[in-house]
Amino acid sequence: MNLLLPLLSAALADGHDEEIVITGTRTEKPRGESPVPVEVIDRASIEASGAEDLAELLEDHPGVDLQQTMVGASLRLQGLEPEHVLVMVNGVRLIGRKDGTLDLSRFPVDEIERVEIVKGSASALYGSDAVAGVINIVTRAPTEDFAGNARVRYGTFSTIDATAGLSLKGWRLSGGWHTTDGYDLDPSELSTNGAAGAGFEVAGQGMLDVGSAVDVQLLSNYTRRRPQRVSASATGAVYDIQNLTEELQLTATPVIVPDAVSRLTIGGGLILFRDQYLSDQRGSDALDTYEGSRQQLVQVSTQYDRILSHHQVTVGGEVMLESIASPRLDTDGRRQRYALFAQEDWSMLERLELLPGVRLDHDSQFGQQLSPKVSLRWTPADAVVVRSGYGRGFRAPSFLELLLRFENVGVGYEVTGNLALQPERSHGLTVDVELSPSDAVTAYAGAFINTIDDLITIDLVDEQTGLTTYSYVNIEQAMTRGGEAGLTWKPGPAELSLGYALTDTLDVAAERPLPGRARHRGTVSLQVPIEPRTAEISGRARLVGAQVFYADTNGDDVEESLYTDPYASIDLRTEKQVTAALSALAGVNNLLDAGDAETLPLEPRQLYAGLFGTF
Repeated sequence: MNLLLPLLSAALADGHDEEIVITGTRTEKPRGESPVPVEVIDRASIEASGAEDLAELLEDHPGVDLQQTMVGASLRLQGLEPEHVLVMVNGVRLIGRKDGTLDLSRFPVDEIERVEIVKGSASALYGSDAVAGVINIVTRAPTEDFAGNARVRYGTFSTIDATAGLSLKGWRLSGGWHTTDGYDLDPSELSTNGAAGAGFEVAGQGMLDVGSAVDVQLLSNYTRRRPQRVSASATGAVYDIQNLTEELQLTATPVIVPDAVSRLTIGGGLILFRDQYLSDQRGSDALDTYEGSRQQLVQVSTQYDRILSHHQVTVGGEVMLESIASPRLDTDGRRQRYALFAQEDWSMLERLELLPGVRLDHDSQFGQQLSPKVSLRWTPADAVVVRSGYGRGFRAPSFLELLLRFENVGVGYEVTGNLALQPERSHGLTVDVELSPSDAVTAYAGAFINTIDDLITIDLVDEQTGLTTYSYVNIEQAMTRGGEAGLTWKPGPAELSLGYALTDTLDVAAERPLPGRARHRGTVSLQVPIEPRTAEISGRARLVGAQVFYADTNGDDVEESLYTDPYASIDLRTEKQVTAALSALAGVNNLLDAGDAETLPLEPRQLYAGLFGTF
């Protein structure tokens, strides 16, 4: 991995001061010159949003479909499921998914320098899971000078978030503590919707200067969360549920820069994830449940970049060793994956750039997977950039989908894994146009289409025995298509952004849309500094159309289509600079209190206030 590392001096010889991105090509490029569209949420935007975690930050981003579930906050890109989106920290993929969901609320924004979002197939660079795109979290780099920050926020539901960080001589130490009483959208029911609980994280990061041509980046992070909620079954049983999760991440990345036109990066990472689930039945211990699982990922990569005349060549390889042990699995899961990848960034003409690439993965369970991709960037005029890309991708079945063994005797069903599952294979095509008619106005529009063969889903396989059995199966094909458009206007110090996403999906075998997707989704954000710029007022709105779900509501063994109501969620925030080093902030999330317990379990209206200091 070569994320957050020194730039090749030759790559910036033109003197660009534009924002540098990495995720689209695995090499540093000014964002406007990247042949792959990369959306960036930078540090200034993170602070202006008032968000406390990654889920809250992404929920109002154009084209991002964020869902709150009982196992955490997850997102969809281009109408595809959370398991089709690869999430990384500094280029190292993350583990800890539950039911396909990687809980994004476990990542506090205080340690995030920026978030890079690539939509569309990215398996040619990153392998399995990057079918719909990549979310890459780039952490805040330490400074040589002494610097620090602290932030505390108190809000509705007795929610407290406190974070602090300190940098000195190229090292940074940070941490945070979080607690909440949770919330319940329907007090008449014993079940709760928003989990209560507490958690904390500590992180350390630094750079070792080994020699004139070698640097080593070190990163360590430990996170602990203990959400608690109440669940009630249809039979009247009530369960108090705790779910303790712990994650430890250690990475080391030596970078060798022998000359001005080449670089060798060697990355190594270890991630340990532990999940402990306790369900305590009130008034009885007959159905008490404790389950503990452990996941481990070792990832080692090497990448060589070299700049030639009108070319930049990148070649590399990766080794990933993954394992999981859980009582819900028939046996412990283990897999190894080895990969080689290569790409060539070719400036064919002054205004035309071609980026072909390919990756070959060998999976110990599923053999070879070839993922080619080609991207094109064309600049027909100084203010117009056209990008297009086609890529093939794949997703190997998860350990859960292969090995699960779960029984719910009280309700009368079981869910089993399926060792005969085949990897999902995809084709993705994107076209984007970006316009910059002036320094104050930028606009974009794009379209996409994805097809997935052998899509994995849960289906009924046996209802003749004592337990109705469901299992994971490959269905024939699914398709998503749609488009996005947006406009940003900066009249002076203020900024207005508008976004719209159209998403059309199809389960080809069932001849109906995929469930839980809104066809229409819009976003609005406005930031207005108050002269003499010692205060700021900002607002964000999310407008979401109806979503379809399917259920047999009349017992005729035929599922009917059920639609949620469209809704609008509005967040308002103000910040006032009290002194040169201290600011006060206050705001409200979900001003209109959108959502309900049955079909739209959104977090209800929340008021908050806090302080932010730097030194």
